[in-house]
Amino acid sequence: MYAKCDVLDEASRVFHGIAKKNSVSWNATLQGLAMHRHGEKALELFSQMVKAGVLPDKLTFIGVSCACAHVANARLQMRSTGVQKPPGASSIEVDDKVREFTVFGKLHTKSDEVYWLIDRLRLDLKQLNMSPGSISNDK
Repeated sequence: MYAKCDVLDEASRVFHGIAKKNSVSWNATLQGLAMHRHGEKALELFSQMVKAGVLPDKLTFIGVSCACAHVANARLQMRSTGVQKPPGASSIEVDDKVREFTVFGKLHTKSDEVYWLIDRLRLDLKQLNMSPGSISNDK
C-alpha cells in the first residue's frame, strides 16, 4: 500500500523487513516503483526477485512492462530534446552513471547475466505455456 501511495521509503523499509518474501510482496513493491516512474529501480528489484528464486507471474510482467514503459518515455524525452543514440544501442542512467547496451553486445561486465536472465524468462514462460505476447491482465 505504501508503494502504491508513493511513500516509497516506507514501502522499502517494510519490504526489506519481510523475512519470507512471496510473489505478493515482490509484485506490490515492483509495481509501486514502476507506477511512480522509478523504472530502473523496479527492474533492479525484478532482477533481485529472480535471483531469490521467486517465479514471476502475470502481475510481475505487468509491473516490468510498466517499468520498461517509463524507461521508454525517457528515450522519447531524449529524442524531443535532440539527443540521438546509435541504432541498436540503449542507454540508461543508474546511480548517476550512464550505462550503454548494444544489440547482442558482450562488452558489458554483466552481459552473460543479462542473457541468462532472458533465457530463463523464456524457459519460465514456456513452462507456463505462455509467450511474451500472451501475457494479459486477465485473472
